[in-house]
Amino acid sequence: MPTPERRPLLAAQEGIWAGQQLDTDSPAYNTAEYLCIAGPLDAAVFERALRHVVAETEALNVTFDTDDTGRPWQIDTPADGWHLHLADLTAEPDPRAGASAWMDQDMARPVDLTRGPVFGHALLRTAPEEFLWYHRVHHIALDGFGLSLVARRVAQVYTALMTDEPVPESGFGTLESVRAEERAYRGSARHTEDRAYWTGRYADHPPVPGPAGRSALPARTFHRHLADLDPAATGRLRTVARALSVTWSEIFLAATVAQLHRLTRAPEIVLSLPAMGRLGSVALRVPATVRNILPLRVPVTPDDSLRVLAPRISRELRSALPHQRYRYEQLRRDLKLMGGQRRLSGPGVNIMPFAYDLKFAGHPSTVHNVSAGPVDDLAVNVYDRADGTGLRIAVDANPDLYTEFEAAAFLEGLLALLAGALADPDRPLGGRRTHRTVPVLDGGPLPVPARPVLSLIADHAARRGGAVAVEHAGATLTYAQLLGAARDIAQEIAGRGVGKGDLVAVALPRGTHAVTALLGVLLSGAAYCPLDPGAPADRTARLLADAAPALVLTTGDHTAGFMEHPEHPVLLLDGPAAGPGTTGTPSAPTLTDLAYVLHTSGSTGRPKGVAVGHAALAHFVAAATHRYGLRREDRVLQFAPPHFDASVEEIFLTLCAGATVVVRTDDMTDSVPGFLDTCARLRVSVLDLPTAYWHELAHAVSTGAAALPEGVRTVVIGGEPALPERVERWRESVGTSVTLLNTYGPTEATVVATVADLSAPGLAAGEVPIGLPLPGTRAAVVDGELYLLGPTLADGYRGDLPDGARFAPLTALADAPRAYRTGDLVRIGADGQLRHLGRADAEFKISGHRVQPAEVENALLTHSGIREAAVAGQILPDGTRRLVAHVVADPPPPSAAEIRDHLRTRLPAAMVPSAVEVVDRLPRTGSGKIDRAALAEPPAHRAPAEGSPLERTVTGVWRQILGTDAVAAHDDVFDLGAHSLQAIQAANRLGVELGREVRVAWLFQHPTAAGLVRFLTEAEAAAEAGSGTETGGGAGADTGAEPEVDSDPERPRPAPPRPYSRRPGPSSATPNSIRTSGRARSAPHEKPPTHPSHRRHRLRRLPPAGAAPGRDGRGDRLHGTGGRRTGGHRPRPRGPRPAGHRTR
Repeated sequence: MPTPERRPLLAAQEGIWAGQQLDTDSPAYNTAEYLCIAGPLDAAVFERALRHVVAETEALNVTFDTDDTGRPWQIDTPADGWHLHLADLTAEPDPRAGASAWMDQDMARPVDLTRGPVFGHALLRTAPEEFLWYHRVHHIALDGFGLSLVARRVAQVYTALMTDEPVPESGFGTLESVRAEERAYRGSARHTEDRAYWTGRYADHPPVPGPAGRSALPARTFHRHLADLDPAATGRLRTVARALSVTWSEIFLAATVAQLHRLTRAPEIVLSLPAMGRLGSVALRVPATVRNILPLRVPVTPDDSLRVLAPRISRELRSALPHQRYRYEQLRRDLKLMGGQRRLSGPGVNIMPFAYDLKFAGHPSTVHNVSAGPVDDLAVNVYDRADGTGLRIAVDANPDLYTEFEAAAFLEGLLALLAGALADPDRPLGGRRTHRTVPVLDGGPLPVPARPVLSLIADHAARRGGAVAVEHAGATLTYAQLLGAARDIAQEIAGRGVGKGDLVAVALPRGTHAVTALLGVLLSGAAYCPLDPGAPADRTARLLADAAPALVLTTGDHTAGFMEHPEHPVLLLDGPAAGPGTTGTPSAPTLTDLAYVLHTSGSTGRPKGVAVGHAALAHFVAAATHRYGLRREDRVLQFAPPHFDASVEEIFLTLCAGATVVVRTDDMTDSVPGFLDTCARLRVSVLDLPTAYWHELAHAVSTGAAALPEGVRTVVIGGEPALPERVERWRESVGTSVTLLNTYGPTEATVVATVADLSAPGLAAGEVPIGLPLPGTRAAVVDGELYLLGPTLADGYRGDLPDGARFAPLTALADAPRAYRTGDLVRIGADGQLRHLGRADAEFKISGHRVQPAEVENALLTHSGIREAAVAGQILPDGTRRLVAHVVADPPPPSAAEIRDHLRTRLPAAMVPSAVEVVDRLPRTGSGKIDRAALAEPPAHRAPAEGSPLERTVTGVWRQILGTDAVAAHDDVFDLGAHSLQAIQAANRLGVELGREVRVAWLFQHPTAAGLVRFLTEAEAAAEAGSGTETGGGAGADTGAEPEVDSDPERPRPAPPRPYSRRPGPSSATPNSIRTSGRARSAPHEKPPTHPSHRRHRLRRLPPAGAAPGRDGRGDRLHGTGGRRTGGHRPRPRGPRPAGHRTR
């Protein structure tokens, strides 16, 4: 038997082959459509026609395989033995629904490209004289135009057979003619010109914004929503296009760009525009896959009208189309945008003008697309059916990025915008969308009326005065003792003439003194302002100047920082008792009075004092106590220092519930096992922890390095986004018996605004929501940004600050309620809960701290040797966050250590950058501004080329493939120019070299030799352990060492805990001319393979305890200047948290 011919792939096929190798079992590359044929079709004749066309279509008689180097080839393989599925569905209650269900089931089947066939056909009878011809093909064989050529040919052959006419020649060209044309193009001057055009146009690597605010690999299925633009609306579209001297498709592109601009507010949109790639080519007659993608960058402003934007798009298209043959995949390689989250273009718009006026022996048909291929973000598909029925529009959305609601909202918003633009082409397209409903999440009613916190605490003192209220270092205070001591302080404060309307600074560390002092200030009628007693003198002076307190409460060992400010009298809590005549009668506060002021980092470089009233505090206590399920018998660890708003939660929720505040000692965090042992000894039942510290506990518990006390029933985390990997570890090792609450909230909304139960059994793997609003509050999502509403909002900022505009009426809602604009980007998941996506401004969250780069930059510029400074937050590949200072200095430049020492005298420890880079000049954009995006890019880390033997094997394979010796163990191969096909080659060669399976997806997830070796080693260890081998903690055991930074995003590592804070809709007026419908393709959807560490086996013995993350000796490294934003077998650990702006 002769050996089948093997032929090189076409350029477009290479990209599809590479994409399929990332998930070989995925059906995402199945493309399909069906033709609804109206008439008495002869099924037997139709099958003859279909088999005739399949046999003569070269692209359908192929399979694919790789050689021993990993290079893919197309193999000539006759498509024998395929079956036409015939079904009569006319007896079903809903034949069309039955047909749709069958198609969905067929689409969910992956194609084995090595065996074939690469296609499938069905003829489904849905009415006595109505048939649906469904044809599916893998995208590697045919693109949309190729599919249309085959469909037209089947109609032609069927008609000839039914009329006893000779079957005409197909007119199809050969695949070899297309290959020859591609070879000639690659060696031509035209190819060089095209490359120069594209690399020049995208040399600046423009940002690629999308409504989701992030990117993802194509999923196995997608959400689809459809709409038909009726003939009248389509006619209006064509008329306006002629009036503006553009095409109707350019009008549609302009509407899509405007809609994306409304959702992202980006000044430039970069579309993905599929191009047929056949004009002037032999491929015009060849059923094949030659389609290309054109990146289309379009500047846009809110003031642009259709009359302005459509011609701009037309000009950009006219400039790009002459260069459309240059491959998109090659351009990504040229620009080094392969692998990871690197993107060249964003949402796609696919205009399909193929005429589908096909007749089968005189019987008319209409075409309906089922799938156009994988969807990595949003894809807008427009079908011009050329039959007088108007346009059909389908929006496909990646389910890993968008919910059904969000996909439907995008389509409705797009259609409403298009209708408005056609009605008035001169109207600005970027105005506020009065047509769109703003999604609002409601926390429901308060379970009990909000009562003043002092009233609740006094009730417990009266009824249960002997119950323990506070414990610290072996000492206890009962409720009666606590209230009595607090009243004494209140009287002393009143005796100084301080009371309602005044602010009292409290400069105390954690302890009974601090709890008593806070209550004493409130009982006096004044508001308290906590200050860090260990803060640098410069910062203390600035905060005193801003707060202007009438009195400072502290103890003798913390007076040094305040004696230089005689304008602020000091009251020593450990000083002599007040004598007769030195006390006064306090004036009890009301709900309209101020309760406290907490300082957060300011965007102007100046800290902001957030003023929170008694009413907001009372409402928060009522709502959070209910949501957390606190009860009288609980013992709550008080972890945060008083100058963090987490302390508000830990102290007031506990005391108002009648429970016991257990204040942690400084040495408790010396080690994670020691911390948990102490929690067990202290009988702690509720832990309230910074997320960064909880990450360490989760790791220690999951590896068996520490055990969670049996008495702990609830863990509350917040301050920054929780890592999905740590959440999965926790759930696998602790289970759902311990409630794990993920909280989010800025100080401006009183500690916590939303809560998610991460221990809920129904929570999908990898999901880390920030939840729903607290009872009695609401949250709105406007253009992707989160706004908070309700009675827990702060009164505002003290003083005249630019950020004060963040508190304002939300005019997007009908009643324009007062709201706080958080600056956090979110989306609403399918379960109705919020997901935190990142920050809309420059603020950087690090271990719960809210850091404004401007404040750190101001401190840097006070150094006499520094001329320029720029500070940026970086997120390293493993998820670690760090603050980096880039400085331009006079010679001789100061050392990094000297610069950090300088900052420590002016800033809290959490705001001192962990990395300092002295540079000749700061990177700048074309407009001369500092290039913040470039500063935020994590650095490339190189290591000695030698490495371990396994690392040398991996780098050796890559050197051979890349043709260079300059590949080190910590080099990202995609930064060195590797592309998808080379990754496939590398995976195959490594599989042979190592004698084990190496998946292509692993090379994308671990693009360095060191990262890949670590992953393979840990996977092997986990596999051995899972088969019964006992281990001492596994590869991820906590050693307490500083984490090594590399390019491996999945390696679990401990990171030192740091301070934290707790925060990490559709159109209502669809034009009458538009009919919408929606359905989701719900084929089974699997995630990519998880890291072995996500599937931890249960350990049978505990490994030696690792050293815990330590302190730097310069302040509390577990807290800083933030608020609360985020964002089985059970050995179980947990821990505490801080104040300020808590992003949980």
